[in-house]
Order: sequence, then C-alpha cells, then structure tokens
Amino acid sequence: MDELWRPVPDGAALPTGAEHAAALAAGIERRWEALGHPCAERTVETAQRFATERAAAFDRSQAVLVHGDAHSWNTLEAGDDAFKFVDPEGLIGERAQDLGIPMRELSDELAAGDAMAIGRARAATLSRMTDADE
Repeated sequence: MDELWRPVPDGAALPTGAEHAAALAAGIERRWEALGHPCAERTVETAQRFATERAAAFDRSQAVLVHGDAHSWNTLEAGDDAFKFVDPEGLIGERAQDLGIPMRELSDELAAGDAMAIGRARAATLSRMTDADE
C-alpha cells in the first residue's frame, strides 16, 4: 500500500473520500429497503452514522490517491516479493480508507473468535506496516 499511495495534484478529477462515504450512506438505505429490511433498523442507522462521520472527517491536506477496493482478490503477485493491485476505484482519500478493506476480510475468522480482539490486532498490524493511525 505504501508504494501505491501518492499525493494527488490539485484539480484531480477523482471522487473524494467524503463523496464516497456519502454515496455509501445513501446506498445502505436503498439496499436495506430493496432487500426488505434484512437487518435491524438500528444496524442501518449505525452504518449510516459511521459513513457520515467518515465524510465529515475527510481532510484534503492528508489525502492521497487510494485504490478504494484493495482486497486480496484485487492483489496479484508480480514476482520478487512484489505485488500489484488491479481494478482500482481511484479515490482521493485517507490511507485508512484503503486499510478498511483488509480489516473486513477473513470474516469467518472474525465470526469464529473474539471479533473485537482480532480486529484490534489486525488494526495494529496494518498500522505498523503502513504508518497509518491505528
């Protein structure tokens, strides 16, 4: 990830992390309605609140070019212990935006154990690897 993240020039025609978060918040409501309310309304409200908080926290001065969907299926081994990311969304966002994707991976592992402890350990590892705020 450190090799992927680059400063974004002023005027770049890419969506920001704030715009992406707002779109996610709107999509949560639409999907919840379309799927016939498959979870508690409180869950939807919590997810929307988190997305709104992320939108409000967007800081252009700290933003870089992020992949936007950097999960394991979008990661290819390039040889010599190097990797390449494919299928980028391309966003102007904070480093943590990309790190949220691997945080949610291995969900079977999270569901089978102490999800909070596993999540905290994963966040600490990603922080050490990337220098992003845990």
